[in-house]
Amino acid sequence: MGEESPFLFNGYVDFAHISRLSDYSIIDIPYRMGSIDFFHQNENIS
Repeated sequence: MGEESPFLFNGYVDFAHISRLSDYSIIDIPYRMGSIDFFHQNENIS
């Protein structure tokens, strides 16, 4: 069996826009949401 990498990361990026409720036209305010998680492990504790 191979060893697991001591460095792991995961996350997401979401691109979207805002629209008016009255006529669903696009309001020129784009927004971005994202998250990145980093994990680093040197050794296991037994």
